[in-house]
Amino acid sequence: MSRFKRSCPGLADPNFASNWGAAIKTIYSGETFATDIACHFNAVFQKAFYNPDGTPKRPGWPAGVPFTLAEVGSSESVQAFGANQAEVGSPDAAYYGKVMLDANNLGLPEIKIKSSSDALERNSVNGFAATEYQWLGAATTLSYTVNFDFFNSNGLWSMAGAEDVHNYALGLTFGVSQNMEFSYDTPFNFDFGDVLTTAEFLSHTLELIDSDAENPFADTLTINFDIDPGDRFWLWTQVQAFGRNGGFVDASHTVTSALGITGLTEEQSMRQFATDLRQIPNQIPLPSGVLLWFTALLLCWQQRQIAKR
Repeated sequence: MSRFKRSCPGLADPNFASNWGAAIKTIYSGETFATDIACHFNAVFQKAFYNPDGTPKRPGWPAGVPFTLAEVGSSESVQAFGANQAEVGSPDAAYYGKVMLDANNLGLPEIKIKSSSDALERNSVNGFAATEYQWLGAATTLSYTVNFDFFNSNGLWSMAGAEDVHNYALGLTFGVSQNMEFSYDTPFNFDFGDVLTTAEFLSHTLELIDSDAENPFADTLTINFDIDPGDRFWLWTQVQAFGRNGGFVDASHTVTSALGITGLTEEQSMRQFATDLRQIPNQIPLPSGVLLWFTALLLCWQQRQIAKR
């Protein structure tokens, strides 16, 4: 689990996008940029890569404009790791995240997550969970299902010179891999190995979602994959929740997983899993000295996700 809180007071300047647009496009390798990317720049990179007079610290980068320290934002992070469970925040707080491998459900990943924000903030909570198994039965096809629901704010974050973004976002990706090199050191930026199949949900690809606690948005995604006797495979899920500029998203009552055998009922599948499915014990050592550089690794992953949009 990780939680990032980023403030961007510089975006209160109506000329921020025109003053810093060339720099943002260079750093994020894009022809355009969205409001939340401008916020990320103001919170993380502006002071790191530019001098107060607006000159770049790296040769060849475009110049910005003079700024004061009060005009640049800040970035705070909290991380938590665990062999079977990790948690940040609390359920009644502005942010919360919990990942676990459910011992009562074949050790499958379960994630609860929510994030909110004040004006001129870009906050996120991020969760990742993975379990490795070995199949001992005859060749068959398994189905991996993820159920999720959430409710959210319903607005746009707009700024002159930048693309509008929803003031909330939920992103969910899950999949099946073989030969995956999972590591606590790089849980959002590691070798997924041979990916058999994946599915994803990205709220920003939809129109604004109108939902509340009594009427949440709900969906179910399922992927099927073939398995042979003796095969080892990972089932993994990763979720991001963003609150932006006063927005929020709350998926703290979900995400849950289910595994089945195609053509069999749930009861029949569970009966066969009792003899043919083995969960491989987690033997990954706890992280050592990773907290100082984990932020940079997660940022690389987030930037790649941004580039896909």
